[in-house]
Amino acid sequence: MRTRKIVGHISTAPLNDFVYTLTEIGLSRAREMLRDSGYVGPAPVRLSEYVLSVEAQSISHETPDRARLTTACAAISVDPKMFESLGPAINASGGMFLYGAPGNGKSTLARHITMCFGQHIWVPQTIIAAGQIIKLYDSEFHRQVDESEFGPLLTSNVDRRWVQIQRPTVVVGGELTLDSLELRHHRSRTCARRLCR
Repeated sequence: MRTRKIVGHISTAPLNDFVYTLTEIGLSRAREMLRDSGYVGPAPVRLSEYVLSVEAQSISHETPDRARLTTACAAISVDPKMFESLGPAINASGGMFLYGAPGNGKSTLARHITMCFGQHIWVPQTIIAAGQIIKLYDSEFHRQVDESEFGPLLTSNVDRRWVQIQRPTVVVGGELTLDSLELRHHRSRTCARRLCR
């Protein structure tokens, strides 16, 4: 940026560094960019970097054992025999379908199961994809981890484009009956007619 005359240094800073400011060319470029996008904040992370981070932090890399499951469910009452069914389902690292009568603790159990996995993940504040800036981190929905938990060494080395949050948990529910899960043929549907040919 200094070579392109976008910034210039105005004074020295500790550790053989300089304090920089925008030049007239830099100010002109900044005004042009603000017309295109009003975003002001940490530099966005490329979409490809975000995809890599999602894969690296996936629960598919974790294999919770019975001890972790027992610890995660310690605050609720669970029949120990149920752990035999839950263990393989949890280690499959996919979606889980819990079926039972309303009010028997399915949602509570689902929330406790997520405690078997890493509790914190890193997400970028913003992503850039196809030239568009997408805000990902939302303080209304994401719970940021207190930086004091990092320790002084890690805190000073954190890339401020990323935020450490509590692993999000999505629990959806709906009242289904066994009859709702049966396959049905609807003659009026286009897809059904195509299948009949």
